[in-house]
Amino acid sequence: MNRGDRETHVIDYPAAANLVAAILCAIHRGEAPNYFITIHLETIWARRAQRFVTRFMKSLGDWLAYKGTPRVYVWVLENPSNHGLHLHVIVRFPPGFALPKELAIGWAEKAGASAPDAPGGIEFERVYNPMRLVSYLLKGAEAETLQRLEENYPEFTAWDPSPQGRIVGKRCGVSERIDRAARFRYYRRIALAKMRSLR
Repeated sequence: MNRGDRETHVIDYPAAANLVAAILCAIHRGEAPNYFITIHLETIWARRAQRFVTRFMKSLGDWLAYKGTPRVYVWVLENPSNHGLHLHVIVRFPPGFALPKELAIGWAEKAGASAPDAPGGIEFERVYNPMRLVSYLLKGAEAETLQRLEENYPEFTAWDPSPQGRIVGKRCGVSERIDRAARFRYYRRIALAKMRSLR
């Protein structure tokens, strides 16, 4: 289970499927994520990972709301032995607008980082294929989970499994805009609209 007090070493199937379904829903809504953020928590001296993630994602979500943009994002924590603890975020920024790095540094400091402007601590990259990127983020799942994802989601192509280390607390999450409840409501509206059109 992907919860706040559990130690895990892999992403389980329910959590992995939630990420894939969230990205597919965002794409279907015309709100595909277009930026990839990586934050190296050890580099910026963020010692309490779960608190950092909660606070950073809140600042990001509040900024998106201020910009009038839907809060569309997914995130994954990884802790491989060769790279250390880091946070990946796939997010939709307002069209034609990039997040100023100085703003992200401020959020990181507010979230608890002691050295938020450390070189290489926060990285940005444009996203052109969010499904390929979410496949990359799920490399920390077990082979069986990746096989099930490929069977249940034709759009998903798995990477080779790669251990992503020990995490205490949640390993991954999605914004409310594309969580399970929101997806149910969205697809239900579409189904009802189609039924009405056939009358």
